Amino acid sequence: MTTIAIFSHGHPFYSKGGGEVVAFNSFGAMRRGNLNAYLYCAVNQDLKPEYNLFAAHEHLLEFRAREYLFPARKLDLFLCAHNHRAFFPALIRKLSEQKIDVFHFHHFWSVGTDLIVQLMECFPAAKFVLTLHELLAICLRDGQMVKNKTDELCFRPSDIECHMCFPQFDKDQFRARRLFLSEFLQRFDLLISPSAFVAKRIQEWGVEKEVHVIENGYTAPSAAPQVDADDEVITRRFAFFGQPTPFKGLDIFVSAASQVSRGDVTFSVYGCDRRKFVEQFGPQWDVVIDNMAGRLQFLGPYDPRSVFQLMQHNGWIVIPSIWWENSPLVIQESFLVGRPPIVADIGGMREKVENGVNGLHFTARNSAALASVMRRAAGNVDLWHNLRFGINPPPTMEEMTRLLTNLYASVDKNASLAPVAQGNCERMRRL
Repeated sequence: MTTIAIFSHGHPFYSKGGGEVVAFNSFGAMRRGNLNAYLYCAVNQDLKPEYNLFAAHEHLLEFRAREYLFPARKLDLFLCAHNHRAFFPALIRKLSEQKIDVFHFHHFWSVGTDLIVQLMECFPAAKFVLTLHELLAICLRDGQMVKNKTDELCFRPSDIECHMCFPQFDKDQFRARRLFLSEFLQRFDLLISPSAFVAKRIQEWGVEKEVHVIENGYTAPSAAPQVDADDEVITRRFAFFGQPTPFKGLDIFVSAASQVSRGDVTFSVYGCDRRKFVEQFGPQWDVVIDNMAGRLQFLGPYDPRSVFQLMQHNGWIVIPSIWWENSPLVIQESFLVGRPPIVADIGGMREKVENGVNGLHFTARNSAALASVMRRAAGNVDLWHNLRFGINPPPTMEEMTRLLTNLYASVDKNASLAPVAQGNCERMRRL
């Protein structure tokens, strides 16, 4: 039986980003399908320095059966590599015991490019797969393709433009980074992206390798009680779900809401409270919020397990991100509860949501444009029903697993297998 190791840059108990959730749910679907799978998650201790999950000399921790955690400390942000590699031997030893045939990485951030290269050398007969959840290889700014200082969208980066964003690194360093990471991606047997947008950007950047597009799978929601409100009321309710970061465009949502003057239209923010919003975006927003006289609610953080029930209280889910996004989980969630999303018309958002078919677009970064779309949508029951009818549910985790395992099987390592000196790996296994 093929043995699969799923690697993620985080575990959902510690950080609940979309990539972590997809990797964790993919592992769960494989286990439910009786596949011999293990989950390995990096724990980036810089995210929560007040917690220390590992003992002084502990390099690998079994969190639950078949779920392992390893520490990511003081990463080199430029090459996404570890400055401290003491955990490498324990990890390689455990993977050797498990006789891994397929390594599937979700992200290489926190996992480490150096760790992946080491594993490729130690397990030359194994298949190596990478799912690209963003454009980190291309863009040093967390893979978001948004220019430093100005926050302009970046359409086609160059070594010189990257230097202008990060002047502490010269253009030759960025050239070296580009050559290293493009060659790094070429080394994988399979590259996967949840969106055609990211696949195209990676290939335009110079990776001469097919990038397979497989949409992120979902875990079906449990049945939730239906909301006791008629369609006309529901369609006058707009909601934002997510973190209060500038890149998610929460300020765009609040600004647009303030421009919709109808007193029967309401707006809800799930993911932060008013205090945190004002801290993030500035005290000038207090006046804007007060002037809305209660039509805007800040409902604070929410448990992801309750997201489907919460979405049912709203007719429209607004996704106003100011960066390209890839395959936002909130779009899938809105589709699953039959709530048409209103999205910025860029990147994976534009790809996943067809304007006038299963949702609506507005001009990205433009609160007036969003306000105009919301005024059109508010109380428009016919439009709402037509868009709901156009929604097709995303693939289930089980469907995604079938596609992945078929791809794994398509790789013939024997066709290109070259001998690799493994003395160093043998030493690491014995340490």
